[in-house]
Amino acid sequence: MKISIFVLVCQKAIEIGLFLSAPTAQLHSVMMKIGFFLCLLLAIPTVVDAQTPLLRNPDLLELEAILSEYGDIESSRIELDLESGTFVLLELDYAELPQTDIRVLADDGNVYLMGYFSRLDVNPDLFLLSEEANDQEAWGFEKDSDGDLSYSAVFTPESKEDMENLITVYLVLLDMIIEPHLISQEAKEPDDEMFDVAGCARSMEQAFAGLPDEIRREYDVWSYCDCLSDRLKAEPELFSSLLQPASPGGKELIRSCFESFIPNWEALGLTPDMLTDSMDPEKSNSMASRAYVKECVRTIMEDPEKQYSDLSYGAAEEYCGCVYDEMASRESISMEDMLNVESDAFVEITAVCLHLLAENSPAGWNNGKEAEGCDSGQRIPLLWDGSGYQMRLNLGGVTKYILLDTGASEVIISRNWYNELRDEGVPLDYVSAEFMEVADGSSVRVERYKVAYLTIGTCTFRDFNIGVIQEGGMLCGMGLLGLFDNWSLDTRNAELTLNNE
Repeated sequence: MKISIFVLVCQKAIEIGLFLSAPTAQLHSVMMKIGFFLCLLLAIPTVVDAQTPLLRNPDLLELEAILSEYGDIESSRIELDLESGTFVLLELDYAELPQTDIRVLADDGNVYLMGYFSRLDVNPDLFLLSEEANDQEAWGFEKDSDGDLSYSAVFTPESKEDMENLITVYLVLLDMIIEPHLISQEAKEPDDEMFDVAGCARSMEQAFAGLPDEIRREYDVWSYCDCLSDRLKAEPELFSSLLQPASPGGKELIRSCFESFIPNWEALGLTPDMLTDSMDPEKSNSMASRAYVKECVRTIMEDPEKQYSDLSYGAAEEYCGCVYDEMASRESISMEDMLNVESDAFVEITAVCLHLLAENSPAGWNNGKEAEGCDSGQRIPLLWDGSGYQMRLNLGGVTKYILLDTGASEVIISRNWYNELRDEGVPLDYVSAEFMEVADGSSVRVERYKVAYLTIGTCTFRDFNIGVIQEGGMLCGMGLLGLFDNWSLDTRNAELTLNNE
């Protein structure tokens, strides 16, 4: 094996992944954990140009143009400089299958698709015996020498329209075949509460999909991720270095685990400096940001207890990008900071970015709604019940007392009140179902409905979103109070003052 090929792989394919399950947003008192990946692209400009590879293949150019129209598919170019020549491939990031990157090569009218799923995501032995694997002919699967599940397919489009139809059909079919066999995140046991070595190794293995076995065998990703875990547990402040991989601290971390990563480095004629001295700071930091955002978005969108059921990929990307930028802008931040919801860094970063995920306002579900007939400065009488203040609220013509809770996110009513509204003929339109965290830290299922109107004092809000829970108390939170310009609580006189300027 030529050294230049091996170093090329270091430049173009090495992703050094750092995974941790860390709570990074306290969403309206709902704690959500996101996965965290950081990747470092290590550039060796003497081996290959760091510019985007020039693509001259008309079939691949056409396919690239087609894919640019799909919001759930991202494509990037990869250049492989082999003895037989230089090849440019497309790497597809398909939102429905974040567990793998799909490599595409077009040659002589044919389109080839290939990649692999780590054994951490799919059990290859069980999958190859399944009906999904054997009752179709489009995709070929096999267990490779590393114990992972490799896949490949080839088709010959007759036109641009045919190419578009075939590529989308093949991707959807791959998703349908694999999805029943994906190992859920809950089934994977994390190696450490701060650092998931398995997740780190999976991230790196995905970078080597489609590479020859003789190259992949030279890397020991598990030992490398174990080394990163040990370093991070011993020095949590190294988290800052991982956010800036081309910084002196980031390079030192790479060097400290280099021998674990490439055990045969001396025989291959490699040194740690070959990977660190020529790193492009802008490119390396950009790759770290992209990798974080990618995994952050995936984890948010796949969370079965996701609070924002209608959250778009674009909004999630904006939020995750904000979190990364805020972390990277700090001179010092540790992993412990981001694991501790009471740390200054966690609170401050969450406060800066939360509006991007919470529909830009504490009002949440009803952000932007304007009140009708609202007298500014009105005082709403409150009743102290021994544990909190109760106030009167009118939903669709039915008035009841509800607990004022400034720590709650939305207006939540009981199933009994919901049934009473139905009995009175009040229209209630179902929107979605999601999970919210309650005072004792547990999660409850909340059904979201739109009621014709909500009235408090003289203020009426049309088409108001409310939550319905099966059991538990009724709460009026920031989902209503946040619609006013300002409000104040007078505990001496037991009054709530509402102002709209």
